[in-house]
Amino acid sequence: MANAELCFLSATALAEAIRTRQVSPVEVVDAHLSRIQALNGDLRSYLCVDGDRARDAAGAAEIEIGAGGYRGPLHGVPVAHKDVFDVQGLPTTAGSRL
Repeated sequence: MANAELCFLSATALAEAIRTRQVSPVEVVDAHLSRIQALNGDLRSYLCVDGDRARDAAGAAEIEIGAGGYRGPLHGVPVAHKDVFDVQGLPTTAGSRL
C-alpha cells in the first residue's frame, strides 16, 4: 500500500489493514508524519508533533500484534489529540494564543 494512500483510509480500514498485516503500524505512522511535515507549515493544523513518541508507540504495537497480543479494533491506529488534553511533556494550550 502506498504511503499517500494510508493517509486517506478510514480508521476502520487502517485497523483492518493492520490486523491482517497488510501494513504495519510503523508504516502508517511514518506516512502520516511525512504528510504532516509536508503540509503543516502552511496549514498549521498541529501545534506540536511528537514523532518519536508516535514511532515508539507504533513499534510497540507492531511487536504486540506480531506476538498475537492484539488489544482490540484500533490497536496500532495512530490518533491525534487536541491540545485541550494534558499529555506529559506536551503543551496544553486549549487553543489559547496567550
